[in-house]
Amino acid sequence: MVIVLFDKSRRARMTAPPKVASFVRFASVFMATLIGVSACATAPFAHNPSRVGAGDPQVLFLAQRARDGDKHAQLELGIRFEEGRGVVADLPLARRFYRAAAEDVTGTIPVWLPAAGRVPGHIILVAGGRRTPGLVNARVRLGALDAAMKQSNRSRDAR
Repeated sequence: MVIVLFDKSRRARMTAPPKVASFVRFASVFMATLIGVSACATAPFAHNPSRVGAGDPQVLFLAQRARDGDKHAQLELGIRFEEGRGVVADLPLARRFYRAAAEDVTGTIPVWLPAAGRVPGHIILVAGGRRTPGLVNARVRLGALDAAMKQSNRSRDAR
């Protein structure tokens, strides 16, 4: 339902009822929050920036590139976290970087479809980017790190 009002210049202006307007505002804020949270959740280092070597500009540059989806930067950060080069060694975090670099990614964009007739408004994911294949070297390193971590866990459990 759309209400037509006239402004001071006598031109017609379309407005939505207050409930619809508040829903649209809520949906906009919700989508912005959802996109922001999903972007942070995909970055293995997003929860603690100090883990990415806050004093080393090269590591910070790699972290930014990795956050933007650069597979080679994700691999390099995985190697650095595995070996402790420029950052504190952290094998679980190295594993997450290796996994991010190894997986194939297709860009998707969440799109809000407003209500139409009896169909309520909803979000759909639309392919919005090119397919980026994962790195073979990252898969190899991930497999080796998983094997080393399993071996470490077995020897710890045997004690």
